[in-house]
Amino acid sequence: MPKTLEAWRTLTQLQDEGKVRLIGVSNTYDVRILAALQRVRPVQVVQNRWYEGNDWDPKVLNYCKESGIMYQSFWTLSGSPSLLAHPSLLQIAKASKMTAPQTVYKIAQLEGIIPLSGTTDENHMRQDVSVEELSFFEGSSQFLEDSLVLWPKSLLIDQNVRSEAGQRTRQVEKRDRKRNLVRATARRVNAATTRAKASAKTAITASLPVTVGLVLPKSPCPRLLLCNKPPTDSEAALILEAIQAAQAEAKRWSEILKTGKDSGVTSRAWERAIIHKINKATQFVHQHQAVISIVRRLPVEILQEVFLWVAAIPYPRDPSLPLTLVYWDSEYIWYLGQICQPWRTIALNLPGLWGIPPIFISRRPEKTRLQVKYISELLRRSKGGMLHFMIKAFTIDSDGLKTHPVIDLLCEHAEKWEAVSMTLSPEMFANLSCIRGRLPVLKTLQLLTYKGEGDAQLPMQLNNCFEAAPLLTSAFVDDHIQRMFALPFKQLLHYHEHVYVGLSISSTIDRCALVTFSCASRDLDFVFPKITLPRLTSFHVHLHGSLNSQHCFDNLTLPAVQDMKIIAKAENTLPSVRRMLTKSSPHCLQELTIRFPQSVPANELSELLLLTPDLDVLDTTMPSNDDIVNLSIGYEGRVLVPLLHLCELRLHAEDKVSDTMITSLKALAYCRGEDSKYITRHNLTTKCEVVDAPEMCVVGIHFSFGEVDDLVQIHSRLEDWSPESTPSKQLASLKDRLYKLVPSLHPRTIFRYNITRDGSTVLMDRILKEIHYVQVKDVREIVFSGILYPLKKMAKDYDILEHRNDARAILARWQPLLNNDQDSIRHRSWIVYGSRNLVYIPKDHGELDS
Repeated sequence: MPKTLEAWRTLTQLQDEGKVRLIGVSNTYDVRILAALQRVRPVQVVQNRWYEGNDWDPKVLNYCKESGIMYQSFWTLSGSPSLLAHPSLLQIAKASKMTAPQTVYKIAQLEGIIPLSGTTDENHMRQDVSVEELSFFEGSSQFLEDSLVLWPKSLLIDQNVRSEAGQRTRQVEKRDRKRNLVRATARRVNAATTRAKASAKTAITASLPVTVGLVLPKSPCPRLLLCNKPPTDSEAALILEAIQAAQAEAKRWSEILKTGKDSGVTSRAWERAIIHKINKATQFVHQHQAVISIVRRLPVEILQEVFLWVAAIPYPRDPSLPLTLVYWDSEYIWYLGQICQPWRTIALNLPGLWGIPPIFISRRPEKTRLQVKYISELLRRSKGGMLHFMIKAFTIDSDGLKTHPVIDLLCEHAEKWEAVSMTLSPEMFANLSCIRGRLPVLKTLQLLTYKGEGDAQLPMQLNNCFEAAPLLTSAFVDDHIQRMFALPFKQLLHYHEHVYVGLSISSTIDRCALVTFSCASRDLDFVFPKITLPRLTSFHVHLHGSLNSQHCFDNLTLPAVQDMKIIAKAENTLPSVRRMLTKSSPHCLQELTIRFPQSVPANELSELLLLTPDLDVLDTTMPSNDDIVNLSIGYEGRVLVPLLHLCELRLHAEDKVSDTMITSLKALAYCRGEDSKYITRHNLTTKCEVVDAPEMCVVGIHFSFGEVDDLVQIHSRLEDWSPESTPSKQLASLKDRLYKLVPSLHPRTIFRYNITRDGSTVLMDRILKEIHYVQVKDVREIVFSGILYPLKKMAKDYDILEHRNDARAILARWQPLLNNDQDSIRHRSWIVYGSRNLVYIPKDHGELDS
């Protein structure tokens, strides 16, 4: 490609010197090459083989048509013997009194192609030249269209079966065209019929004699109905009187309609006429209520805030969070300027309204031109406002492509970049050198690349275009970007990195003034270096596959951290985190999230929590039974985390919930959620007074496996509900049969499955009848079986009406039990939150009886 560009620049110089008139290329079948040449100098001519062997070169031909490039074809006859012998072409040639080659050339000309004749025969040359003056037979348009659709398919079929397959294809195409035409026509006819019926019904109803008698006031200010200006105080008073009169008229006719229906002396025409009067009065009210609406009186400042809210522009934003692709309907910003002149003036004078939506780079020239035009208009309307934009190039092949018109346009306005997110190829990033020294207001930067993990594809020299950004305080990058760009680490306050091989910031992190730090590591040997971050308040780490989790944080010192989130996929990280916190104990940590797939040894969590007396939120893997008890009654003579307000314990699929754990969880919920002064240890009759009573706490259990059946079972054990009765077992078995018959009824199922009227319908009838005849006396039998959820789902949106009604009948039969229960279900302590959580609610909480 570099040599091609060099040769093209030489041709442009010859054209500039006047030595050649037109310049072009030949045998170019890749649109990307043409696009690259277009950026240097527009291509004027393309000479390609246009024949059946390359399916008639559709991509390049369409690109030339869209870009105004002259397309010249050669080898069209020699390379298309099947086309010259095609029955459809021979039929067209015979009807038009042409030779087969003349017919092919004429079709090419109709497609905007200039065919090049390479014959050495004088007669053939004369025939080829005369094609320009020839024309096809009258009425050949539809025949040509059908033939052009079928040729590319039929010419690729083997010679022996071409005739039969072509006939079959033509029949299918003809049938599909006819079917689509009928469907489109039917839709148009139905829509027109509906509109005509509505118009006719309105007109007929309005002409009925009984519609006479509606007394509506005359509009006090008809001009205000046609604009968006606010009324004066006197006009508003008159409009209010008119609204009250119309409302009274609508109420009068509503009472007449009710009286007529109650007496039974009505007709359909009479009712329709009365409803027509009521609708007319209601329409009058709504129109005039809009005139005196507060929206017309809002000051400009409030309307500006409303406009920004309607457009849902996601700014301003938290600088410590990565930029995300926020999708909003940007069409609304254009609608706001078309309501009325005052609103248009406000919209056009609100630079923040004209933000740039997420941009996805495209290789298609027509889309690129539209993007450039669209962004240019948004930049013009933003009137020098700061730019926040996100751009991605996942869909473009970056080989040999170092820039794009959209990127070039945005780089021209680099002085206004404030928050930028770019996901590009290394080649495109290398072309950003032009913005160096032109980023005076850049504050947030997110850079990602979609190349592989190898270094061979990355540039050898660091690009320092972002190093001279004086206000840059937030950076979110992957380690490929770290090896491509130099960043001003000394001034960064918020930093996030995706780590593949070692932490790229290791050599400079100890000199940073970081306030927030986060990283996602896939390095199996990832360990933090020996550093101290005195100002860091937020520390988030996600270890996808590290095998050194037990020592990952040993070298860190974070004396000011308040929010810590550590998620490991392999090993227990509690020992390493405890060693890190020991260096700055007592610690000011307020929110701690620490998760890993392994079980926790006894008292290990308690040892860590002794170092965090100010902890407010705890989210951790389900600890040992000893740790749960310690959270309840204290550890080593001290109350653990006395300021704790939220405790979420995560239970994994492989974890076994023993009776001892259930007892400990109930004790934890009670002593931290109900009685914070006195707590009772299991199997002890004496009460231990706790010094410095802890705060009231909300205790929740999160189930990672998310199975509703297991959730119900544990819920029942936490509530001390009686063991399963015979009705409960029967309902649970019937529920399993329902799930097996209709998988979409399961709460974990996303997609629906329609049930046809076959044998499965008979089975469903049988199951619903068996559910109906189960004798239920206690509401806990219903809840414990888990049958309530699938029945509610069936009653709401099941496909078959009979079964939907059966489910509703069963629920109606059980409703008295649900309403009258006062001792068990309604007065419970644990509630199901979502499909994966159980949360303890104190007895005096308002949500308990909801």
